[in-house]
Amino acid sequence: MDEGHIRAREVIDDIMASYGGISADERAAASVPVLRALDGLRETAAKATTILSDQLYSKDTRFVYELIQNAEDNTYDKIAENNGYQPSLTFTVTRKQVIVDSNEDGFTEANVRAICKVGDSTKSGRRGFIGEKGIGFKSVFKIASKVRVQSKEYCFAFEHGEDDLGLGMVTPINEDPEFLPDAVRTRFTLTFNGHSSFEDRVIEFVDLPDTLLLFLHKLKRITICIDQDSGISKTIHEYKYDQIHRLGTLTKSESLGSVSSWFSRSYYVERRAAKDLPSDKARPHTKEAEVVLAFPIDEYKIPVIEQQHVYAYLPMRKVGFSFQIQSDFITQASREDLFDSEWNRALLNNVAATFRQAVLRFRKDHPLEFTWMRYLPSRNISEKFWAKLRTSILESLGKEKVLQSWNGDLLGKGEDLRVVPPDCLDADGEPLLATLLSGRACHSYLSPRYSINDPDLLAVLGVVSLGDDEFVDAVHEDLRGPSSRYKSHSTNDDWHTRTAKKLLAIAQSNVECIRYLQCIPLQDGSWVSAEVGTMYFPEYRNVSVPSDLNLRLVRKEFLCNATRKELCTALGVKACSPKIVDSLIIGRYTTSKVELQSSVSHLRWIYHFLPADERGLDRRIPLFASDNVLTYRVFVPLGKELRVEDLYFETEEDFEVKKLCCSQEPSFRADHFTVHFLNKAYMDAVDPEFIEHGLSWLSWLEKYAAVRRIPRLVSSSPSSLFGVARISNLFEWLISNRDDQVVGTLYTHWSSYKDEMSPKITSILCKARVFVTSGEIESLDTTWMPTQELLQISGEFGLVEYMSFLKLPTKLASSNTKDWQFFNQFGVGFSANTTFYLEILEILAILNKDVSKSVLKHLLKAYKAIEKSCTSSQYDETRYVETFKSKIIPYGSRKVFGNGHHVLVPPSASKNGEWTKPEHCLWKAPAFIDCRTVLESFDLYRDNPSIKRLFTSILNIPDLDWTCCAEQLDCWRDSGNEVAVEKYGKLYQHVSLFVAGSDEHTQMCQDFESDELIYVPSRGKWCGPSSCMWAKSTIITGKVAIASDFPELEDFFVRTLQVKLPNKLTYIDELATLCCLNSNPSVSQVKVLLWEINSWGPSESDLDTLKPLNFIPVRRPNKKQCLQTVGDIFVLFDRQGHVSNFKDKVASLDFSMEDLRLLRPLICGLGLEMRYTSNLVEEESRAEDAILEPFLSKDLQLRAYAFYRCAIHYQDSGTKRHDDDLYQRLRQADVHLTNNICTTIKLVLNGKSVASRSTSGLLHLQDDDNHIRLYIPREARQRKISYLAHVPERMVAYFAIEDRGAAKVFGDIFHSDLDILDDVLADHGIVSVPGVSAEPIPRDETGVSSLGSATHSPIRGFGNRSPLSDNTVVEEISSPPTSFTEVSSTESHSVPSIGAAGSNRGRCFPVELVSQTRTDPHGERYTALLDHVIKSATSDRGHVRLSIESFVPDEVFGPRATNRLLHDMRIGAAGELFVFEYLQDIVPSLSIANWRSRVRHHVCLHEKYRDMPSFNGAETADIVYEDIDGALTRYLTRIKHLDETIWRDKTPRYFLEVKTTTQACGTRFFMSRAQMERMIIPPGETANEVYVVMRVSNLGQHDIDLDFLVDPETLRRNGRLRVQAESYTVYQDV
Repeated sequence: MDEGHIRAREVIDDIMASYGGISADERAAASVPVLRALDGLRETAAKATTILSDQLYSKDTRFVYELIQNAEDNTYDKIAENNGYQPSLTFTVTRKQVIVDSNEDGFTEANVRAICKVGDSTKSGRRGFIGEKGIGFKSVFKIASKVRVQSKEYCFAFEHGEDDLGLGMVTPINEDPEFLPDAVRTRFTLTFNGHSSFEDRVIEFVDLPDTLLLFLHKLKRITICIDQDSGISKTIHEYKYDQIHRLGTLTKSESLGSVSSWFSRSYYVERRAAKDLPSDKARPHTKEAEVVLAFPIDEYKIPVIEQQHVYAYLPMRKVGFSFQIQSDFITQASREDLFDSEWNRALLNNVAATFRQAVLRFRKDHPLEFTWMRYLPSRNISEKFWAKLRTSILESLGKEKVLQSWNGDLLGKGEDLRVVPPDCLDADGEPLLATLLSGRACHSYLSPRYSINDPDLLAVLGVVSLGDDEFVDAVHEDLRGPSSRYKSHSTNDDWHTRTAKKLLAIAQSNVECIRYLQCIPLQDGSWVSAEVGTMYFPEYRNVSVPSDLNLRLVRKEFLCNATRKELCTALGVKACSPKIVDSLIIGRYTTSKVELQSSVSHLRWIYHFLPADERGLDRRIPLFASDNVLTYRVFVPLGKELRVEDLYFETEEDFEVKKLCCSQEPSFRADHFTVHFLNKAYMDAVDPEFIEHGLSWLSWLEKYAAVRRIPRLVSSSPSSLFGVARISNLFEWLISNRDDQVVGTLYTHWSSYKDEMSPKITSILCKARVFVTSGEIESLDTTWMPTQELLQISGEFGLVEYMSFLKLPTKLASSNTKDWQFFNQFGVGFSANTTFYLEILEILAILNKDVSKSVLKHLLKAYKAIEKSCTSSQYDETRYVETFKSKIIPYGSRKVFGNGHHVLVPPSASKNGEWTKPEHCLWKAPAFIDCRTVLESFDLYRDNPSIKRLFTSILNIPDLDWTCCAEQLDCWRDSGNEVAVEKYGKLYQHVSLFVAGSDEHTQMCQDFESDELIYVPSRGKWCGPSSCMWAKSTIITGKVAIASDFPELEDFFVRTLQVKLPNKLTYIDELATLCCLNSNPSVSQVKVLLWEINSWGPSESDLDTLKPLNFIPVRRPNKKQCLQTVGDIFVLFDRQGHVSNFKDKVASLDFSMEDLRLLRPLICGLGLEMRYTSNLVEEESRAEDAILEPFLSKDLQLRAYAFYRCAIHYQDSGTKRHDDDLYQRLRQADVHLTNNICTTIKLVLNGKSVASRSTSGLLHLQDDDNHIRLYIPREARQRKISYLAHVPERMVAYFAIEDRGAAKVFGDIFHSDLDILDDVLADHGIVSVPGVSAEPIPRDETGVSSLGSATHSPIRGFGNRSPLSDNTVVEEISSPPTSFTEVSSTESHSVPSIGAAGSNRGRCFPVELVSQTRTDPHGERYTALLDHVIKSATSDRGHVRLSIESFVPDEVFGPRATNRLLHDMRIGAAGELFVFEYLQDIVPSLSIANWRSRVRHHVCLHEKYRDMPSFNGAETADIVYEDIDGALTRYLTRIKHLDETIWRDKTPRYFLEVKTTTQACGTRFFMSRAQMERMIIPPGETANEVYVVMRVSNLGQHDIDLDFLVDPETLRRNGRLRVQAESYTVYQDV
């Protein structure tokens, strides 16, 4: 060991001793107090060291920076001697330790002692060194438990464990040196403590800033080697500095195995010496410091804008600047933050000055001259200390010329410059407008080399973009100048595009600011602004607007630029509406002369833009012909002479006008017309390839401007316009003069002609003369197309030379036959169809008048061919049949007119064959038919199915039909020969069979009438049906009775031929004729006719014609007979007593009383009812010895309301009023019995009393003192006669009622029980009187009438005054009321309710029912019906089926004719039962208590209801139900009878009225007015009470139907019900 090493070890031992470090031997020899004092000293020093080391830095990573700092602070004088070496530092990281190698000069003793102290440093006071704390090295113990240092002679270590007091960090321990590489002069070896993670240490080295070497003065290279599992990675940081360009370059290379990478970053470095800095205790020996700024750039020298570190020789933190700042900042102990001191604030101002210094260097001829502003600090620096720097920088730059103008000059203030936006530059990048004026200031453009992506940075310097208003002002100045670039023709299109685009962008936000610019050139050469008025584009959809319409049109070339066009649009220039132009164009032709070119432009415009539905050229617009004369296509009333002709294209195509007319002149003239051609100037007006609306220009001219290329077919003359088609002069000329061109012209132009075809035109063309193959000229409709098929077939018959085949033009002869198919409408034949063979047949018939057997073969072949051809789909039966009957056949150059004789009558042994017409033949007929040839009789035809089908199915040669029968009748009548009578009968029988159900019935009747085809053998004459009458004999003049001649043919003559049966009008007319033509007709003959007329029940109108005539047989008082008119004086005896009293005193109708009864229909029809003596005889009566009958009086009073209703009902409708006094008198009326009623009668005729006589009477009615008394006989029989015959008529007279039918109603009131009076009156249509009610029937507690039998009709059982006994009831029931309004059993029944009397052991049965069960033979069948009703209602809700065999209502309900009331009540009760059973399932709470009908007891015959009592309470409806739970309402809403939206949760009271019929629901039923009114529900409302008609129909039929009729009034308005007032007869719409 040399002296240097020994000295080094001594120095280490000395230092260790200074910290109380002793060896083990020395510690063993020392005393305890000495050791205690020594340990206390070490503990105190150790705590200070540990606390300072722990708090020095916030991150373990700082130890790396401290090691780098130590390396930077070292000296490197030795390596200067070794070329190729530079100061460097190498870190080698393993999992256990970090080895730090340096090539510095090595440790001195002072360095060793300094590293072993806290707060001491060898660098104090030396400018440019980064170490100042003296204990920075101690930070390595954050991650290391041992640090070994080897440098030159020194080799020592520091150890610091977990339990160490801390002096280990400053107490060195000598270590034995180890070998070091030549380039390594100093090595630190750090052994990781247990708390240090290898991965964390790796991250610390990997995350070292790339810029670490940037501000170090000495170190130029740092190498980091990391030994990882994947291998050893090596990272090298190097730094080079170009002093001339002030450019520093950092490189970083990385390698791992064979993978390597390299990165480089350059910085412009600006340095400045900061002097006269404030004093600070941290810098006691200096007032100067260097400020260094580094501006990062990429390889293209573009600024790299990202946050950079702030350095105090070593990196501290990133605070938001995009450039790096380095200076001698005074940092806190952690070296991560600065103190806010005067020293640091002064340095901050120097940073701003350094930035300004850098900008002044960058601003001109420097790579950063146009990008340096990107380094300007942003507003996002949050730390207050550093935020001041931004303001300082901007203030320092505001005083300098740091920005370049467009021409490269440096200008001072940013507000004096304008950034030229890209949309204000031309294609060369120059401003669109060179001069920029804004008020008085002249602004310069900012250099374009500044990036437009830096607007915010430039704005910080006061630079703004060129404003829209400034640009508009510049354009305005340009437009005003003499050398305007905007107006110059030499200005390129791109400049105009850009300028217009800019102006357009301005206009989108505020178009008003550019409207004043005179920037729009018009076609007249002026420049105008948008304020001048409406302007239009010169083109619309690339079509020029005609220039002669006085429109402001923009110059076309100005709009070649699309952007300028868009600008014009923004300034209000419009597309010229086609409608405007159209109207102006039309106006041009009515105001002034139009030139040819203008006309061309007009038509071109119209071609492009006339609407699709108006595309036809206006008739007021003419076209120039080739002779330059305006020509109209149709007549126009313009008040001047005009040429109105067709215009044709001047083309040389075949079959077009120019060539057809063989004209070389501008026009072609014939005898009476001229052909004009279109001026050629129109031909090139539009590109021929252009298509508009699916048409080329020439096609449009042809289709819509009516320029023609083909000859006009139909004339345009007024007659053609009004529907009378006429062929044109030109085409008529062609037909007459160019017959060789007609076929080709039609073929070539058929697509145009086909829509002009009309029957008249077609017929003319059919007759056009054309060439045929034989060289002859034939009519077109007689020719055939020469197809291969037709040529071959006609050759087989040897008739080619006779057939007229059409000669086709040479150029068209090779065309497909299908292309010629349209010629068939002109009669040209194309195929071997029926017509073709018919023609062959007719030629054969013409050529062979005498049919030989050789010809017969060809004929049969022709027949078969015709039959076969008719099986094709083209078969037209009507056409072929007509053709077969008659056709014109060409024969050579002659015309042979066929006579239609195409049916051969085959030759026989005795007779040659002959030809006949089909209409002269029948196929099958009886032997007695001889008016036609019967073909079935010939074997040649009968046994040949093909021939049979031809004649029967195709030619429709009929069997015998009615027309043939008529023909046969004509033959018989015209022949004059006698014909057997039975033949007529047989023939009429055939006619009846033929005509039955046919459509020919009308024609047949007309023929029978006009031809008088009815032969009457008994009379030997022919008659028409109108002259016949179906009777064996007749008294009708001019009629022939034919029933006895043809008794078995009644149906044929009466129904088919409508031969009249005699009726009332027949006899009425006959009687009128008899009385008019004969002045003294036979009375007996008149009576015969009257009896006939009466038998028909004539109406008054039927007999109107007779009333003025003398036809009434009258017997005068002198017993002479005569005929009188209706108006003459005579009477009709209808009472036997009147006959005996008055027959010798007055003239009377000459018939007996029995005859008068039978003649009542005739009498009523003649209006002679008032001539009955019962109407003419007045009676005056008086009564004596009378006594009051209380029961009858009470009965009469209880019927007072019924009488009163009748009295009001029968009043005159105009005077109806209530008479309460009358009603009160009726209620107080009484009945008296007497045997002394005297009556005086007198017949009053024309106001005069003819005769009088006194007799005993049966009634006296007295009304005095407002008291009505009725006197009737005491004797029972006479009393019944009085009630039946006299009382009703006397009541009618008492109430002054003129209607004779009222007597029957009053009779029904007396006949009916009180309980059913209301129903009886309702049945008669007599409604209740508002405000007046009937007197209630007195009843006892059981509900039975307290009147007993008085509740029944007063005419039943009143032999005494006591109540009726059971025998009386039986007798009463056996004589049911007969005067209740009769309704057929098929109609509905408004069933009256019947009260009950008597009792049966606690059960209340009606006495009627008790009697019926014992005596009614129909009870069993009615019970069976009830059983089926119950089963049906419960088995199938709403629609049921019954299996009642042979249902007859009278057998089930009882004969209606004898007991209508019982019949009807049983029907009603069965219907109510059906409804009650039906509702049981729907409404479970329904019970017998809800069934409140007085007819329900009729169903007690059924076992299920045997114990049900009668209902005797007040009846409001058949079923009354309080729907508390809403079940019925829900059901009605579910089946849509009630609106759920308004009826939901409603619980009304239901009144169910059952209306039942035995037939379908369309049968009428009856309702009273009150019922109808109660059932009305206001639309859209609910009601607390709902009346429903339960309509039961088909009762007793197989299908029983039930309908719910809710609110019948609404149903009536909707058409589902038809109601007839006043009795409200209702018909349901089925």
